[in-house]
Amino acid sequence: MPSRSLQHVNLRYPAGAEAEARAFYAGTLGLDELAKPPEFSPEGLWFRLEGGSQLHLSPGRPAPPGPWHFCLVVDDFDALRHRLETAGAETEDNHAWSGRRRFYTRDPWGGRIEVLEGPNPALGGGAA
Repeated sequence: MPSRSLQHVNLRYPAGAEAEARAFYAGTLGLDELAKPPEFSPEGLWFRLEGGSQLHLSPGRPAPPGPWHFCLVVDDFDALRHRLETAGAETEDNHAWSGRRRFYTRDPWGGRIEVLEGPNPALGGGAA
């Protein structure tokens, strides 16, 4: 079977809201920002995720809030939930997945994010 991997996901934030996007994704979620290669537009933000995947944020019209989402596997589950709630983000519990807790939250523009308690099963850290 041919190899497939997820290199990045791209989300949008409103034009002019780069500082707010950085504050949420780097500050509250704790993602590591990457410098964008010079051949790409300087607008937007890139973040490194464990395992080599990336999250890209681009200015533009965000998708309307809905059930679509991406999932972050985190090893600081309780601390992250506290940071999100302290920052004013709502969190919504969901049933456990293979014995691991999880919840949903939304970014400042309504983008849905699932947070799953680590370890990351995709990196050999437990069953999914």
